[in-house]
Amino acid sequence: WINYINLSTAITSLRAKEVGVRKTIGANKISLIAQYLSEAFFYNLFAIIASFGLIYLANPTLSSITDFHLDFTGLLNFRVVIFTLGVLFIGTLGSGLYPAFVLSNIKPQRVLKGKYSNTKNGLLLRKSLIVFQFTMALILMILTSGIYKQVDFMRQRELGLNIDQVLITNMPNIRTVETFWSNYDNLKNQLLAKSYVSEVTTSNEIPGSYLNQIELFKQKSQLREEAQIMKFVWVDYDFFELYDMELVEGRLFTEDNQSDVQEGVIFTEEAIKLLGYSNAKEAIDQPVDWIHNWGEIEPFKIIGVAKNYEQEANSQPQAVVFIMNRRQARWLETNQIAIKLNNTANMEKQINEIGQIHNAVYPNDSFDYFFQDDYYNQKYQSDLKFGKMFTFFSLLTLSITILGIFGLTAFLVISKRKEVSIRRVLGANFKHLLTSFSKVYMWQIAIATLIALPLAYLFLDIWMNKFIEKVDISSEVYTLPMAAVILTTLGILIYHLLQTMKQNPAVVIRDE
Repeated sequence: WINYINLSTAITSLRAKEVGVRKTIGANKISLIAQYLSEAFFYNLFAIIASFGLIYLANPTLSSITDFHLDFTGLLNFRVVIFTLGVLFIGTLGSGLYPAFVLSNIKPQRVLKGKYSNTKNGLLLRKSLIVFQFTMALILMILTSGIYKQVDFMRQRELGLNIDQVLITNMPNIRTVETFWSNYDNLKNQLLAKSYVSEVTTSNEIPGSYLNQIELFKQKSQLREEAQIMKFVWVDYDFFELYDMELVEGRLFTEDNQSDVQEGVIFTEEAIKLLGYSNAKEAIDQPVDWIHNWGEIEPFKIIGVAKNYEQEANSQPQAVVFIMNRRQARWLETNQIAIKLNNTANMEKQINEIGQIHNAVYPNDSFDYFFQDDYYNQKYQSDLKFGKMFTFFSLLTLSITILGIFGLTAFLVISKRKEVSIRRVLGANFKHLLTSFSKVYMWQIAIATLIALPLAYLFLDIWMNKFIEKVDISSEVYTLPMAAVILTTLGILIYHLLQTMKQNPAVVIRDE
């Protein structure tokens, strides 16, 4: 629409004689406005028809970007029809009304005397719309770059654990106390016998999931009122080894030390801090109490302190307590089996073998699985999808802006062919002409930059506030879009100037 308004008002001088002649032979203002609005109507109508065709052709690409599969039969419903008609109506008025009034207000006597030129208001509007387009292009390019960097940072940053090649499968739905752990140990031993399996463990929640088990913990010497709310996870042997979780102090759960099952507990650094210990070393072998929601108190001894890690996607370091899930035959407190694979060769064959072992041990349960890094990345799918969509529409906006600048530059250079030819005859070279013509656009880009930079910074800051950890936005996020806009504009201008300079100045001056 902006391009249409710009080009329509720019070529007013070319249509001025037509308007002057028509007014002379009796055309009134209303009929002229109706004619030019009709032109805008048909342009918008054809554009809508073309857009439906493009949507149909681009549907597979759009579906892959947005995960939304468009049903074209749904486009025939009442709401879509009303919306489309609304777009057509608004587009016709928005893009056609101003050019129609500009053309219909042309004075025949001035035109027929050859004294018509674009009005100051028309030039100001056109320059303002170009500045607006440059501003939008810069803002979108800056935001696209910033969003891409943040999403990529969230995917690549250090989590405090290793979730690569970890396959997660389910524990049995039907369980008995007598056979639960013996069946699991049987499964674990069979899996570890495979050369491609390095670790196997089980827990009630896996890293990346939301921890909904929350109760009170305190030092043995503290009062009940000093107890702190903490989240906890039931884990088995090899949990920390499988995820490569680092211990700051102490030791891990071991099968050699049976007291770990009854009284051993591991806290994260954040949990230790929340309990009131000044450092991890001070907390080792200290007694703590677990206060259940129903009031019962269970005693523990801190055997280790784990380094903080990201349990939930995009979360601050959390106070997490790790409790042995074999404690008092807690067979209810484990839901997931984690299997660490040490190579990706013949992955399909490996998964089939793991499934056969699982089904043999748990014949009444289906083998369902997923990879933990995929599960974890799903937490960022909305941001990844937003980044893809934003990039797509930013490129689309930039393309439309380039088309508009291309058309206006072509008109500007063509309309000043005589001036270019005379200046060439007087000795002006290509550099002088480029400098002269580019000044207008450079000023417009400069104004757009002054508007775009603070707005882009503000919008990017608002969007990034949702993240706990943020990537450092370097200056190139702002400077590269500016350079891209300047170089693109200069490239378009150079192209049109070269095309014009191919013409013989004498022929151009004579024809003009």
